[in-house]
Amino acid sequence: MRILVLLLPIMLLVGMAAASTVTLTGTCYSTIINKTNNYITFNITNSGNGTATNFLIVPEIDGASTPNTTISIPLVAPGGAYSERIYLSNFTIPGSYVERFVARYSQGSSTFTTLFPCLVQIGQNAHSILYITNITRGKRGDNISVNISNIADYPIAAQVSVYAPPDFTVVNPTKNVTMQYGLTSTPFAISTQTQYTNFEFPITVAASYVSGNVHYATERTISIGASAGTSSAFTANLLLFGIVVLVVVIVALIVLSVILKKGKGGAEHHHETEEHHHAEPHVEQEK
Repeated sequence: MRILVLLLPIMLLVGMAAASTVTLTGTCYSTIINKTNNYITFNITNSGNGTATNFLIVPEIDGASTPNTTISIPLVAPGGAYSERIYLSNFTIPGSYVERFVARYSQGSSTFTTLFPCLVQIGQNAHSILYITNITRGKRGDNISVNISNIADYPIAAQVSVYAPPDFTVVNPTKNVTMQYGLTSTPFAISTQTQYTNFEFPITVAASYVSGNVHYATERTISIGASAGTSSAFTANLLLFGIVVLVVVIVALIVLSVILKKGKGGAEHHHETEEHHHAEPHVEQEK
Protein backbone atom coordinates (compact mmCIF):
# COMPACT_ATOMS: atom_id res chain seq x y z
CA MET A 1 0.00 0.00 0.00
CA ARG A 2 2.87 2.36 0.69
CA ILE A 3 4.04 1.83 -2.88
CA LEU A 4 0.63 2.84 -4.23
CA VAL A 5 0.48 5.89 -2.00
CA LEU A 6 3.94 7.01 -3.16
CA LEU A 7 3.31 6.14 -6.82
CA LEU A 8 0.18 8.25 -7.08
CA PRO A 9 1.78 11.60 -6.06
CA ILE A 10 4.72 10.88 -8.37
CA MET A 11 2.37 10.32 -11.32
CA LEU A 12 0.49 13.50 -10.51
CA LEU A 13 3.74 15.45 -10.34
CA VAL A 14 4.78 14.03 -13.71
CA GLY A 15 1.45 15.14 -15.12
CA MET A 16 1.92 18.66 -13.78
CA ALA A 17 5.47 18.82 -15.16
CA ALA A 18 4.31 17.67 -18.59
CA ALA A 19 1.66 20.39 -18.65
CA SER A 20 4.05 23.25 -17.78
CA THR A 21 4.23 25.98 -20.40
CA VAL A 22 6.37 29.03 -21.06
CA THR A 23 4.30 31.92 -22.43
CA LEU A 24 6.54 34.83 -23.38
CA THR A 25 5.46 38.33 -24.36
CA GLY A 26 7.99 40.79 -25.72
CA THR A 27 7.22 44.50 -25.94
CA CYS A 28 9.32 47.59 -26.53
CA TYR A 29 9.09 51.26 -25.79
CA SER A 30 10.93 54.30 -27.07
CA THR A 31 10.41 57.95 -27.78
CA ILE A 32 11.71 59.30 -31.08
CA ILE A 33 15.21 57.84 -31.12
CA ASN A 34 18.08 60.28 -31.63
CA LYS A 35 21.57 60.96 -30.30
CA THR A 36 20.13 61.98 -26.92
CA ASN A 37 17.37 59.37 -26.54
CA ASN A 38 19.44 56.66 -28.13
CA TYR A 39 17.90 53.44 -26.82
CA ILE A 40 14.94 51.08 -27.00
CA THR A 41 13.54 49.56 -23.81
CA PHE A 42 12.76 45.90 -24.47
CA ASN A 43 10.52 44.09 -21.96
CA ILE A 44 10.01 40.35 -21.63
CA THR A 45 7.37 38.69 -19.43
CA ASN A 46 6.45 35.07 -18.77
CA SER A 47 2.77 34.46 -18.01
CA GLY A 48 3.13 30.66 -18.13
CA ASN A 49 3.81 28.20 -15.31
CA GLY A 50 7.16 26.98 -16.66
CA THR A 51 10.61 28.57 -16.40
CA ALA A 52 12.71 29.68 -19.37
CA THR A 53 16.42 29.27 -18.65
CA ASN A 54 19.61 30.31 -20.48
CA PHE A 55 17.68 33.17 -22.05
CA LEU A 56 19.52 35.03 -24.83
CA ILE A 57 18.27 38.04 -26.81
CA VAL A 58 19.87 38.98 -30.13
CA PRO A 59 18.74 42.38 -31.52
CA GLU A 60 18.40 42.72 -35.30
CA ILE A 61 18.44 46.46 -35.99
CA ASP A 62 17.75 48.42 -39.19
CA GLY A 63 18.42 52.14 -39.60
CA ALA A 64 21.17 52.12 -36.97
CA SER A 65 23.71 49.88 -35.29
CA THR A 66 23.92 48.59 -31.73
CA PRO A 67 26.74 47.47 -29.43
CA ASN A 68 24.26 45.12 -27.71
CA THR A 69 24.95 42.10 -29.90
CA THR A 70 23.72 39.60 -27.29
CA ILE A 71 21.85 40.07 -24.03
CA SER A 72 21.86 37.25 -21.47
CA ILE A 73 19.22 36.65 -18.79
CA PRO A 74 19.83 33.60 -16.53
CA LEU A 75 16.14 32.69 -16.33
CA VAL A 76 12.64 34.06 -16.84
CA ALA A 77 10.50 32.56 -14.08
CA PRO A 78 6.68 32.28 -14.10
CA GLY A 79 5.28 35.76 -13.55
CA GLY A 80 8.72 37.23 -14.16
CA ALA A 81 9.23 40.54 -15.98
CA TYR A 82 12.58 41.86 -17.19
CA SER A 83 13.66 45.00 -19.03
CA GLU A 84 16.77 45.71 -21.06
CA ARG A 85 17.95 48.85 -22.82
CA ILE A 86 19.16 48.41 -26.39
CA TYR A 87 21.42 51.33 -27.31
CA LEU A 88 21.61 52.58 -30.90
CA SER A 89 24.13 54.65 -32.84
CA ASN A 90 25.29 55.36 -36.41
CA PHE A 91 21.82 56.39 -37.61
CA THR A 92 21.11 56.27 -41.34
CA ILE A 93 17.91 57.52 -43.03
CA PRO A 94 15.38 58.88 -40.50
CA GLY A 95 11.94 57.36 -40.26
CA SER A 96 10.11 54.28 -38.99
CA TYR A 97 11.73 50.85 -38.85
CA VAL A 98 10.71 47.34 -37.84
CA GLU A 99 13.36 46.06 -35.45
CA ARG A 100 13.45 42.45 -34.29
CA PHE A 101 14.56 40.71 -31.12
CA VAL A 102 15.39 37.03 -31.54
CA ALA A 103 15.15 35.09 -28.29
CA ARG A 104 16.68 31.70 -27.56
CA TYR A 105 15.94 29.81 -24.34
CA SER A 106 15.67 26.38 -22.76
CA GLN A 107 12.78 24.66 -21.05
CA GLY A 108 13.90 21.45 -19.44
CA SER A 109 16.03 19.58 -21.98
CA SER A 110 14.50 21.37 -25.01
CA THR A 111 15.74 24.56 -26.67
CA PHE A 112 13.41 27.02 -28.39
CA THR A 113 13.79 30.16 -30.48
CA THR A 114 11.26 32.91 -31.03
CA LEU A 115 11.11 36.45 -32.38
CA PHE A 116 9.57 39.72 -31.19
CA PRO A 117 9.04 42.70 -33.55
CA CYS A 118 9.28 46.34 -32.57
CA LEU A 119 8.20 49.36 -34.65
CA VAL A 120 10.38 52.37 -33.77
CA GLN A 121 10.80 55.95 -34.96
CA ILE A 122 14.36 57.13 -35.60
CA GLY A 123 14.97 60.85 -35.99
CA GLN A 124 11.32 61.70 -36.70
CA ASN A 125 7.82 60.26 -36.82
CA ALA A 126 7.06 58.55 -40.11
CA HIS A 127 3.63 56.98 -40.54
CA SER A 128 3.33 54.60 -43.46
CA ILE A 129 0.45 54.86 -45.94
CA LEU A 130 0.77 51.13 -46.51
CA TYR A 131 -1.20 48.85 -44.22
CA ILE A 132 -0.94 45.07 -43.88
CA THR A 133 -4.61 44.13 -43.73
CA ASN A 134 -4.18 40.42 -43.05
CA ILE A 135 -1.92 37.40 -43.46
CA THR A 136 -3.49 34.12 -44.52
CA ARG A 137 -2.00 30.64 -44.24
CA GLY A 138 -2.10 27.85 -46.77
CA LYS A 139 -3.96 24.61 -46.05
CA ARG A 140 -0.76 22.81 -45.04
CA GLY A 141 0.58 25.80 -43.11
CA ASP A 142 3.78 25.90 -45.18
CA ASN A 143 3.04 29.16 -47.02
CA ILE A 144 1.46 32.51 -46.31
CA SER A 145 -0.16 35.23 -48.38
CA VAL A 146 0.35 38.85 -47.31
CA ASN A 147 -2.36 41.36 -48.23
CA ILE A 148 -1.22 44.99 -48.19
CA SER A 149 -3.40 48.03 -48.77
CA ASN A 150 -2.10 51.20 -50.44
CA ILE A 151 -4.36 54.16 -49.66
CA ALA A 152 -2.43 56.54 -51.93
CA ASP A 153 -3.63 57.24 -55.47
CA TYR A 154 -0.18 56.49 -56.86
CA PRO A 155 1.99 53.34 -56.92
CA ILE A 156 4.62 52.77 -54.23
CA ALA A 157 7.79 50.75 -54.76
CA ALA A 158 8.03 48.78 -51.53
CA GLN A 159 9.96 45.96 -49.97
CA VAL A 160 7.95 43.21 -48.28
CA SER A 161 9.97 41.12 -45.83
CA VAL A 162 9.15 38.07 -43.73
CA TYR A 163 11.06 37.69 -40.46
CA ALA A 164 10.94 34.30 -38.78
CA PRO A 165 12.78 32.54 -35.92
CA PRO A 166 15.91 30.57 -36.91
CA ASP A 167 13.87 27.34 -36.82
CA PHE A 168 12.10 28.49 -40.00
CA THR A 169 13.33 28.89 -43.56
CA VAL A 170 11.68 31.53 -45.75
CA VAL A 171 12.18 31.26 -49.51
CA ASN A 172 13.05 34.75 -50.84
CA PRO A 173 12.35 36.48 -47.50
CA THR A 174 12.42 39.98 -49.06
CA LYS A 175 10.55 40.86 -52.25
CA ASN A 176 10.39 44.12 -54.20
CA VAL A 177 6.74 44.81 -54.92
CA THR A 178 5.05 47.75 -56.65
CA MET A 179 1.96 48.56 -54.63
CA GLN A 180 -0.85 49.92 -56.76
CA TYR A 181 -3.81 51.72 -55.23
CA GLY A 182 -5.93 49.21 -53.33
CA LEU A 183 -4.96 45.73 -52.23
CA THR A 184 -1.89 43.76 -53.29
CA SER A 185 -1.28 40.13 -52.34
CA THR A 186 2.24 38.71 -52.03
CA PRO A 187 2.91 34.99 -51.34
CA PHE A 188 5.81 33.53 -49.34
CA ALA A 189 6.88 29.92 -48.87
CA ILE A 190 7.90 28.92 -45.33
CA SER A 191 9.27 25.62 -44.09
CA THR A 192 10.61 24.20 -40.83
CA GLN A 193 12.07 20.94 -39.57
CA THR A 194 10.91 21.64 -36.03
CA GLN A 195 8.45 19.09 -34.65
CA TYR A 196 7.54 20.73 -31.35
CA THR A 197 4.05 19.91 -30.12
CA ASN A 198 1.74 22.64 -28.84
CA PHE A 199 4.23 25.37 -29.62
CA GLU A 200 3.57 28.60 -31.53
CA PHE A 201 6.14 30.60 -33.48
CA PRO A 202 5.61 34.28 -34.34
CA ILE A 203 6.11 35.28 -37.97
CA THR A 204 6.49 39.02 -38.66
CA VAL A 205 5.84 40.66 -42.01
CA ALA A 206 7.12 44.18 -42.70
CA ALA A 207 6.37 46.48 -45.63
CA SER A 208 8.73 49.43 -46.09
CA TYR A 209 9.59 52.11 -48.62
CA VAL A 210 11.56 55.35 -48.89
CA SER A 211 9.98 58.65 -49.92
CA GLY A 212 11.56 62.11 -49.69
CA ASN A 213 14.63 60.66 -47.96
CA VAL A 214 12.44 59.30 -45.16
CA HIS A 215 12.02 55.60 -44.39
CA TYR A 216 8.48 54.32 -43.77
CA ALA A 217 7.58 50.92 -42.34
CA THR A 218 4.60 48.96 -41.08
CA GLU A 219 4.37 45.45 -39.66
CA ARG A 220 2.01 42.67 -38.69
CA THR A 221 2.68 39.45 -36.77
CA ILE A 222 0.91 36.10 -36.76
CA SER A 223 1.59 32.87 -34.89
CA ILE A 224 2.33 29.63 -36.70
CA GLY A 225 2.21 26.55 -34.51
CA ALA A 226 1.37 22.88 -34.68
CA SER A 227 -1.19 21.81 -37.27
CA ALA A 228 -4.78 21.28 -36.23
CA GLY A 229 -4.22 17.53 -36.30
CA THR A 230 -1.17 17.77 -34.06
CA SER A 231 -2.98 20.06 -31.63
CA SER A 232 -5.94 17.66 -31.51
CA ALA A 233 -3.60 14.74 -30.92
CA PHE A 234 -1.95 16.62 -28.09
CA THR A 235 -5.36 17.35 -26.53
CA ALA A 236 -6.40 13.71 -26.93
CA ASN A 237 -3.17 12.49 -25.33
CA LEU A 238 -3.61 14.91 -22.45
CA LEU A 239 -7.21 13.72 -21.97
CA LEU A 240 -6.07 10.09 -22.07
CA PHE A 241 -3.41 10.82 -19.48
CA GLY A 242 -6.04 12.42 -17.24
CA ILE A 243 -8.28 9.35 -17.58
CA VAL A 244 -5.38 7.03 -16.70
CA VAL A 245 -4.56 9.11 -13.61
CA LEU A 246 -8.24 9.07 -12.59
CA VAL A 247 -8.39 5.28 -12.95
CA VAL A 248 -5.23 4.91 -10.86
CA VAL A 249 -6.75 7.12 -8.16
CA ILE A 250 -9.98 5.08 -8.10
CA VAL A 251 -8.11 1.75 -7.97
CA ALA A 252 -5.84 3.05 -5.20
CA LEU A 253 -8.86 4.18 -3.16
CA ILE A 254 -10.59 0.81 -3.63
CA VAL A 255 -7.46 -1.10 -2.57
CA LEU A 256 -7.02 1.21 0.41
CA SER A 257 -10.66 0.70 1.42
CA VAL A 258 -10.35 -3.11 1.22
CA ILE A 259 -7.13 -3.13 3.25
CA LEU A 260 -8.63 -0.88 5.92
CA LYS A 261 -11.73 -3.09 6.18
CA LYS A 262 -9.62 -6.22 6.55
CA GLY A 263 -7.46 -4.56 9.17
CA LYS A 264 -10.52 -3.41 11.11
CA GLY A 265 -12.15 -6.86 10.95
CA GLY A 266 -9.01 -8.59 12.24
CA ALA A 267 -8.73 -6.23 15.19
CA GLU A 268 -12.38 -6.79 16.21
CA HIS A 269 -12.02 -10.55 15.98
CA HIS A 270 -8.90 -10.48 18.14
CA HIS A 271 -10.67 -8.32 20.69
CA GLU A 272 -13.66 -10.69 20.89
CA THR A 273 -11.34 -13.67 21.34
CA GLU A 274 -9.63 -12.00 24.26
CA GLU A 275 -12.99 -11.26 25.89
CA HIS A 276 -14.04 -14.90 25.48
CA HIS A 277 -10.87 -16.18 27.16
CA HIS A 278 -11.39 -13.81 30.06
CA ALA A 279 -15.07 -14.74 30.37
CA GLU A 280 -14.52 -18.49 30.87
CA PRO A 281 -12.71 -18.21 34.23
CA HIS A 282 -15.36 -15.75 35.38
CA VAL A 283 -18.15 -18.25 34.65
CA GLU A 284 -16.31 -21.04 36.46
CA GLN A 285 -16.00 -18.82 39.52
CA GLU A 286 -19.78 -18.36 39.56
CA LYS A 287 -20.24 -22.08 39.59
